[in-house]
Amino acid sequence: MQEALSDEELEPLLQRVLEADVYNEQLLAQGISRIDAPFTREVSDAELLRYPSIAKLYKNEAYPAVTRLLQMVGMESLKMFVDELAELVEDCPDVHGRNLTNASIPNLSIILSGKSGSGKSTSARLYAAALAELGFVGRDDRLYDTGGPAGLIERNLNASVPNLLAILDKHRVVFIDEADGLARNNEITGKEEQAVLNALVARMDGGSDPTGKPARRKPIVILAIYDTAVDKLLRCNQGLRRRFTTLHLEAHDTPERLVIARAMLQRLGYVMDEKTFVKTMGVVLRTTVDRVEEKVKEAIRRKKARVRAMGQDVPLVDRLKLEEVDFGKAIEKQLTLWLRRATGRRDALV
Repeated sequence: MQEALSDEELEPLLQRVLEADVYNEQLLAQGISRIDAPFTREVSDAELLRYPSIAKLYKNEAYPAVTRLLQMVGMESLKMFVDELAELVEDCPDVHGRNLTNASIPNLSIILSGKSGSGKSTSARLYAAALAELGFVGRDDRLYDTGGPAGLIERNLNASVPNLLAILDKHRVVFIDEADGLARNNEITGKEEQAVLNALVARMDGGSDPTGKPARRKPIVILAIYDTAVDKLLRCNQGLRRRFTTLHLEAHDTPERLVIARAMLQRLGYVMDEKTFVKTMGVVLRTTVDRVEEKVKEAIRRKKARVRAMGQDVPLVDRLKLEEVDFGKAIEKQLTLWLRRATGRRDALV
């Protein structure tokens, strides 16, 4: 017969599971102490001192992307790079609208490398918006997301390069996610990918493209790639290294993920009691930040369905409170598995 654990039994076991399988007790304490941070968190004085140029733009209505970047958890390398660009604009205001071949301007095309969930896609969007706010591109030059290599590589042979060039003609700032898919440089399967990389490098020179057509303007290209694939991609075309600035994004540590998870709840207008938060996030946080948001939104959908089933008499505070049941059976099963492993009790239930 399966036996449910009492709260008194569950608490120390939960701590053991979290300590052994997810993070240690000290990190848990740090995370819990920070989880009330709002989504648009206040940036500490120490952080502002690290980025003096963009700190001057913090909370300026004309620089919402720069402000949001400062408020984001992590992304230190991108913050430092944008701070350098802001310093350049500060020291040389006529940089606005200049030809971006000017030697004083670093490579604005960047490679964002990092593990899954390190914030590469979010970084790309904020970076593109920050470039517009700082005047390196026009305010109307919005980021164009190709959808990854799948949005570039055509099934018809020799159609991929014209597809890429058409995109670069139309859009000033282009984002290619999962760019490791372009690093298939063997002769049999990677011919189209190699041709796309070669055309990309040629167009970024601001000269003629491989068809002989003059390039109308230098594009700014943002590549997102797993950190383990960066060297392989750069070996595909030696010109990539000279035309891109590579920024490595560290994966969020556990306290940062707790901040993000709690902030996500607040942004969506929902709350969780502390015990439920620790138990569910102990499972959810083992996956990526993107998956955390997905799981939280799934829980909200389940909560709304339960509220509809209960009728109109549910108090507002209860309507907006997520419970363990809202996170589905997968969370319960995983936590139960951990508890059984930690206790040696094969019949233990959460």
